[in-house]
Amino acid sequence: MINKNKLSLFLAANAALLSAQQSKPNILFVMTDQQSYKMLSCAGNANLRTPAMDKLAAKGYQFSKTYCVNPVSVPSRFALLTGHYGSEVGVRHNQAVPDKEKLQPILEQSAMGKVFRAGGYETLYGGKIHLPMAMLQGSVKIRMDANYGFDYFCEDDGMIMAQQSAEILSKRKKEDKPLLLFVSLMNPHDINFFWQESILASLEKPKNLTQREWETSTALNNVQKNMSETEYKKQIPPFPKNYEPVNDEPALDAYQKFKDKDRLNYYSWAYHRLIETVDSELNVVLEALEKSEIADNTIIVFTSDHGDMNGAHQLIMKNRFYDESARVPFVFAGKGIKKGVVDSETLACNGQDLIPTLCDLANIKIPQNLTGISLKTKLTGEGKLQKRDYLFIENTVGYMVMDGRYKYAMYDGTGNTELLTDIKNDPLETINYAYKKSAKKEKARLSKQLSNWMQERNLKFDPTVTRLPKEVKKK
Repeated sequence: MINKNKLSLFLAANAALLSAQQSKPNILFVMTDQQSYKMLSCAGNANLRTPAMDKLAAKGYQFSKTYCVNPVSVPSRFALLTGHYGSEVGVRHNQAVPDKEKLQPILEQSAMGKVFRAGGYETLYGGKIHLPMAMLQGSVKIRMDANYGFDYFCEDDGMIMAQQSAEILSKRKKEDKPLLLFVSLMNPHDINFFWQESILASLEKPKNLTQREWETSTALNNVQKNMSETEYKKQIPPFPKNYEPVNDEPALDAYQKFKDKDRLNYYSWAYHRLIETVDSELNVVLEALEKSEIADNTIIVFTSDHGDMNGAHQLIMKNRFYDESARVPFVFAGKGIKKGVVDSETLACNGQDLIPTLCDLANIKIPQNLTGISLKTKLTGEGKLQKRDYLFIENTVGYMVMDGRYKYAMYDGTGNTELLTDIKNDPLETINYAYKKSAKKEKARLSKQLSNWMQERNLKFDPTVTRLPKEVKKK
């Protein structure tokens, strides 16, 4: 015979658990690839149109002074998914082989999907991966589940994946368990194919491109070819005001210069158009959410893994400490988030701060040993405000510290190995103050902070480095 008291307690406990689950916010996280903080029309860029991103920013909270952990895909994505620096596991560039003994405990304790699964969430991931332990041979679905705690639902990283994400949101019910949906879009990363004339000049798809990359890139290339010269010139963005290199340029920033101005015009035109392409994909996802049953109980986060130099200092692509490469969009919107805020004061880091902030918003215990801070107080006005005096980031060939105004970097190699910029008085970073007597005090202060941080992590400079690692395409 069923004990009525025990049954009542069991049903009450289940009802309480269901109520707690339903009160947790759903989370839609959308990430683009290689999108600089400047590349939104709501950020003042008049050379493109990003209505979906603009709408999201208008109804949410935008951290306009946000930097990535490392302006290179794999270490930046690793940080976003774990809250840890890539250097902690020997990954500072895309080709690095991780130290598995150091990697496994991090994945077990702080991989985003695992943390949120333990907190009662269904965790889904679609699109580009580019993560340690997820790029090996074998089933992507198995690797993402085992290492990062996500059910991987779509290998496409463009419109098909956006449409599948939209379908997931459309079918979601209020009574379903809370959802963490990670939407990883590829573009504007396809810009990497536009500086190499040989790739898009080919009549057949190169082996290192996916079918989607080939179709998107060649279609855009053909658009330009079929435009009148007058119309094309109208669409070319103005030349970068900081095109010239800084004085006393670090030796490793002098590598890989891009001085062909006609090709740079084409590169910049394509970069802006690819931003518009990914905005249209984002729009599909956001429209589906707006029409869904879970719209009122969802937090949306939008960011990118890193930016692109786009001609600044005669450089293109990523892996630089300059703002064009290291500074990214970071927008929160939805349930409980303040609306229409552009925060230009808070020094944020998407790779360090994402997991602490999401856990705080979802009332999930923040994993131990994370160096980031929760931004919840800024977003909602609730909770204790956490302070950051310095932010440390790394790249393939150096390390940098910044305090919100000054950025000081030290590089591997020899020759000029220091960079000090003042983003308050010189936002385009046209002057390197590292070798100027007038900045001796600031340089000494920041140099000490950076040296202490590196010593704590047993990080050292390599004087033998003469150039950046060659980029290798990986899915």
